[in-house]
Amino acid sequence: MGSDDIRQFQTEDITDVSTAKLALRWALEKLRQEDEEVQRLTARLISKEEEASRLSKELARTAAESLNEKEITTKT
Repeated sequence: MGSDDIRQFQTEDITDVSTAKLALRWALEKLRQEDEEVQRLTARLISKEEEASRLSKELARTAAESLNEKEITTKT
């Protein structure tokens, strides 16, 4: 193995390490973006659950009022 072979081998290693570092940076950035998306979707889900709960309570209240009105009408 001559000095040219050693030099080429070292250059290939550096290129591979640089490529690996670049791939790792890309993967970490992608992971960060996905994490932000999960947080956004989680907040949206919580908001939707709160809205569903509010609407459910409103529906129950309206149904109770309607039932009370029906009972009053039936008694009179």
